[in-house]
Amino acid sequence: MEYSLVSQLNSKRLYISEIDLENDLAKVLSESERNGMNVSDFVNWLQSSKQYNMLEYIEGDLTPEIAHKIVKSEYFKVLAEFLDYE
Repeated sequence: MEYSLVSQLNSKRLYISEIDLENDLAKVLSESERNGMNVSDFVNWLQSSKQYNMLEYIEGDLTPEIAHKIVKSEYFKVLAEFLDYE
C-alpha cells in the first residue's frame, strides 16, 4: 500500500494540512454548516479576511456539535491529540 506524504507524516505524529486550514475545514463541514456556501465560496470567504471571518464564523456559527465534528475528522487529528480527545 502506498501512503501519501501526509499519511507518512501523520504516522510519525506530525500533522500538516492536506491543502490549508480553510480547505480542510470546508471539507469537514456540510453545506448547512458552511452557512449554505459551497466549498469554494466558503474557502474564499474565510481567506478574504482570514482573522475577521474566522472569528465571525466561530462566534456566530460554531456549535459544540460542529466543533466535535471538526476535532474528530481526519483533517484535524492534531487537535484531538493535543486535547487528548477521544
